Amino acid sequence: MRKLNIQKAKNKDLPLLLEMNQQLMQDEKYDRPPSQPELLKRWDSFLSQDKFGVFLFKESQEIVGYAVVHLEDSPPYLRHFFIHRDHRRKGLGTRCFWALLDHIKTETIDLDVMTWNTRGQAFWKSLGFKERCRMMNLQIDSKD
Repeated sequence: MRKLNIQKAKNKDLPLLLEMNQQLMQDEKYDRPPSQPELLKRWDSFLSQDKFGVFLFKESQEIVGYAVVHLEDSPPYLRHFFIHRDHRRKGLGTRCFWALLDHIKTETIDLDVMTWNTRGQAFWKSLGFKERCRMMNLQIDSKD
């Protein structure tokens, strides 16, 4: 098994993080993608504020994914979790997740999964997550 390492992301990692975040939104079929200025503002917040942990997953010196954790929530809240497409279905996501929990020293964590993201739901359930609530949305289209 190849060595897994977790390191805190830095501002210099922003182009790579933006690329992986774009893939994550595509994979999730995210229904409200932010504008480029909103996205940059969000990532500036993630990287500059201590309340967020932005972590890169490295396996044998290759970056294979990342996570963003809101560390001040109790329990911590996993905002993003991404493994590169070509590294999936090999147990790496599971290894990265458990290593992340160990790294941030927690035994409990919250996250959200889109209702249409059945692969994501299956992954999280395979790790022992249980559904706790359903977030709902109403969007009224205005007719001009």
